[in-house]
Amino acid sequence: MIFPQAIGVIFLINLWALSYPHTISTFSKKAFASTKFKLLGIAVFIAMISLFAALAHYKDLVFIMNIYFIAQFIHYIRQNYGISRSYLHNNKAMDLQINGFLFFIFLFTQKSLTFFQFKIWTYPIETPILYIYFFHLSFVIYRKILLITYDKKNILSFENIQYLLFTLFVFDKVSFEVVWIGINMIHNLQYLVLVNLQDHKSKFLFFYIPIFLISFVLFKSADFINENFHFTLSVSFILVIALNFCHYFFDSFLWKRKYRSID
Repeated sequence: MIFPQAIGVIFLINLWALSYPHTISTFSKKAFASTKFKLLGIAVFIAMISLFAALAHYKDLVFIMNIYFIAQFIHYIRQNYGISRSYLHNNKAMDLQINGFLFFIFLFTQKSLTFFQFKIWTYPIETPILYIYFFHLSFVIYRKILLITYDKKNILSFENIQYLLFTLFVFDKVSFEVVWIGINMIHNLQYLVLVNLQDHKSKFLFFYIPIFLISFVLFKSADFINENFHFTLSVSFILVIALNFCHYFFDSFLWKRKYRSID
């Protein structure tokens, strides 16, 4: 199995350059100019901080990470579908959603699964999900081969890279860490480049730099508090998870408000 030596470096670059700005950028949406959404944002953030602080106290970080993985994967699948329909005008977006759900089932029916030593919940079953997955993937590949004849720009699309990562994992050629980070990078780029670029047009660079700096200061401040005041709970970890779940909540409807047909 391939496990790049640079995976830790790639993970950190993705985290700071893509993941954190992507999450924080949720609150840059035009809806948050209204008092209603500002108050809602504060209320949801406080609720998430309280929830995950309580879970960290009464459960453990492994429990929270498993909740995160399940929510994040559902979030990936929904965004891929929504972006394909709204921004890429891809009428075959359901292929990606079906394939994502099949891969999700395949992952969580493994005998064992870990992510950087975190034990992931799995429920091994004898269902031939692998064969169902390959049947659907074969159908998608067949249709894409037909599409290549008149739409060559789709060959290196985000969704095709995702199919490739899934398949390499199924064949035991890459680790789960590589697949997850790869999908996360694709997901972050989709959101930053397609959604935010669409919203901010030529001002995108001026939008991205402040968001990056805000992310950096926010999480570094959390680390400073954690290190100097000796909290039992990791302040930065709780902050990251809480912001992610705020993002899942608002992203489920906010950026698609003008696309009523797919809400």
